[in-house]
Amino acid sequence: MTTLPTPPAKRAKPADIAALVRGSASADGIEHHVTEYSWWHSHDGSVTAVDKSFPTRRMALLYCSKKNSDELKPHVGSDWAKHFQGVYELHPNTPFQLDAFLDLSDELIEAYASELSNAFCRLVRAHSAGPDFSQKLTTRWPCSVRVCRTQKIAKGTVWRYVQRKAQSVNVDELITMLSREGKEVGEPSHVERQRLLMGNLAGFD
Repeated sequence: MTTLPTPPAKRAKPADIAALVRGSASADGIEHHVTEYSWWHSHDGSVTAVDKSFPTRRMALLYCSKKNSDELKPHVGSDWAKHFQGVYELHPNTPFQLDAFLDLSDELIEAYASELSNAFCRLVRAHSAGPDFSQKLTTRWPCSVRVCRTQKIAKGTVWRYVQRKAQSVNVDELITMLSREGKEVGEPSHVERQRLLMGNLAGFD
């Protein structure tokens, strides 16, 4: 189990905290997004969109972790750790705490955010079925502890981190586009552009 690092007894100035939140500068041409997948009526309706964009990977990961943690907490109550055991254990196995998370590596924060969004789908389905059903499920199918595929969460939201190549156009590229006569050969149609855009928002390649 990964434990949270002990934060310093006294943090430095706000500028130093900002540096810990910001993290390392990103390579040119990279954008960091957090997508928001919301569903309702037991997934009869859903929508995916970019919630926020950030200049660094670390900022996006911290935001994603915070949002998923806040979304999940009402469903698990105060006994957070007992709901995430065995193969479904989170690392770190605790709700988001800014002061402690500042000392985690980007890799740990990314794993936490991802595991949390996955755990939300698994855990709430079993939790919504009630403790009696969960116990019967565990007894009959030990390998499926806390998973109830027949139950659906009526309404919810999950946040995920998505890294993409920047779509910005530099001045030389723009001059070429503006000087071109007619439509560029191989330029995608409006429908194709929309399909590619929605794939990017959803995090699909």
